[in-house]
Amino acid sequence: MVKISVDKEGWLQVVSSYSTGVNGIDKLSSISLSSSELKPFKEFENYIKSFNKSLGNFKTYVHNQTINLQTVAGNKVETDKQGYDDLKVG
Repeated sequence: MVKISVDKEGWLQVVSSYSTGVNGIDKLSSISLSSSELKPFKEFENYIKSFNKSLGNFKTYVHNQTINLQTVAGNKVETDKQGYDDLKVG
């Protein structure tokens, strides 16, 4: 009989790689353009703050999704085992 299952370690490795990659994205350094009177250049400060806030939110989202995906792998292994055990009994 062919073995059908989830490679839990492989799954966790892929999920971990995804999470690590996102965590490796650094925030942008703030800049000060106080000597410039050109509005588009002064707005860069706001763009950087907005980007850094969005990046923080994205990292939180990825962290939560990583936990969910790790849980999915564990649940899948358990349901596969239960299904196999039910087939053996039946």
